[in-house]
Amino acid sequence: MAHKNQALYSALKSYLPVAIDFLVKRPEVSEIGIAQGKDGFQWARLLAHNDLAKLPEYKTGVKELSKDPEISRHLGNYVGTNLGGSPMLAASDYMDQLLDLGIQGDRYVFDEDYFEDEYKAFEEAFYSDEILFEATAYLQGWMINESVRLSDNLELSLLTENEINNSPNLKVSKMSGDPTVNKLGNAPSNRTS
Repeated sequence: MAHKNQALYSALKSYLPVAIDFLVKRPEVSEIGIAQGKDGFQWARLLAHNDLAKLPEYKTGVKELSKDPEISRHLGNYVGTNLGGSPMLAASDYMDQLLDLGIQGDRYVFDEDYFEDEYKAFEEAFYSDEILFEATAYLQGWMINESVRLSDNLELSLLTENEINNSPNLKVSKMSGDPTVNKLGNAPSNRTS
C-alpha cells in the first residue's frame, strides 16, 4: 500500500512495537497499566515519557512528524483525529498519543493489522481536504437489530461492547448481582448496561 509519507509510516511502524514493549517491561509501568486497564496505561506512558524520548525510534518519529508539511502545519493548533482531539504543541507531545495506533483494546502488545487500519485512518485525517466528523450518542429506548441508514451520510448503528470500550470517553460497566455493590457512590459513573 502506498502511503502519503513513507518515511513517517516506516518510522512509526518501527517505533510503536519498541515503545509498547519498553513500557510493558517496566515494572512500575506494567503494574499501573495492566492493573487499571487502558486509563492506567495512559498514566503509565505519561510517566515514562522522558524515557521513551531517549529511544532512537522515538527521535526518528519526532523528526518525521516535524518535517511532514501536512502534519507540521497543525502543530500549535487544536486538532482531532480518530484518536480524539487535543492541542498539538509539538511533535513530541503527539508521540504518546500515537501509541494508540498499535494497541487494540486492553492488549498491550503491538498489533500490526490494527496498526495498518489505524494508520490509514490517521493519514485520512491529516491529508484529507475534508473534515470527517463522527458522533457517538446513546439512543435510549430504540429497539433496532441492525444498522439503519437515514440518509446518504447519516446512519444509526449498533456498537459492540469492544467498540464502546475502545472509544474515547465511553465504557461498558456491568452492574454486580450483589445489590450492596451497586449503592450510589460505588456504582460506575458510565453505566450502559
